[in-house]
Amino acid sequence: MGGSPAHLDSPMVDGYGKLQTNGLRFHKRLTKNPCLLDCAQTKEYMLHVFRDCWRARTIWERLVDQDKWVGFSQGSSENWFLRNLEADFNSQGVTRWRLLFGVTVWQLLRRRIDRCFNTEVFGRDPVGVILDYVLEVELAFLNNKNLGRDST
Repeated sequence: MGGSPAHLDSPMVDGYGKLQTNGLRFHKRLTKNPCLLDCAQTKEYMLHVFRDCWRARTIWERLVDQDKWVGFSQGSSENWFLRNLEADFNSQGVTRWRLLFGVTVWQLLRRRIDRCFNTEVFGRDPVGVILDYVLEVELAFLNNKNLGRDST
């Protein structure tokens, strides 16, 4: 079969499954600037991309229940990801926090990739895009579940 697994084919993931930070991209001569694209911070790390960057934070602040913000916004990378797959910090009334969390992380990464490699400007509200994707996935799940019942 050959080739690498699909999750490693992204230009933003290195051969070890780690997020290619701008510093790593600079080292590999994929960019001329080792600093972050939007932030004053010079060192990029995974939590910065997905939680601490002002772009990510403004999205999360609209999705996470204010009373749960402190619990949501603390912890190391692994701890933060695991806690968000187990807990419910939802303020949007979405029934599946894990789905909302996963779609949000995916959208944050997608937007970062576009900012790194394209000049595309996003015209649509990112939270609206995220909630639309969540709704689409929930409807697809329900339709699939209902199709399974109809066939019996």
